[in-house]
Amino acid sequence: MKYDDCSKEINSADFLISCTSASHLMVERYDIQERKKPLLIFDLALPRDVDESIADIKGVALYDIDNVSS
Repeated sequence: MKYDDCSKEINSADFLISCTSASHLMVERYDIQERKKPLLIFDLALPRDVDESIADIKGVALYDIDNVSS
C-alpha cells in the first residue's frame, strides 16, 4: 500500500493503531470521513500522530497514550 492510499484504507477500517516516530501529524482531519460504522483509533505516538479534532467526527472514538496508560 502506498502512503497516498492511507485515507481510503482508514475509511474502510474498523480500528487504527498509530505509533510512528514522525515529527508531524500522520492522520489529519480531512483524512477521516463521517462514519456509518464506528472507527476506533489508538494514537500511541509521542508526539501525536493523529489530529485530536478527529475525535469530533461522528462515529470516531480517539484514544491517545494518556487514555491508555495507568
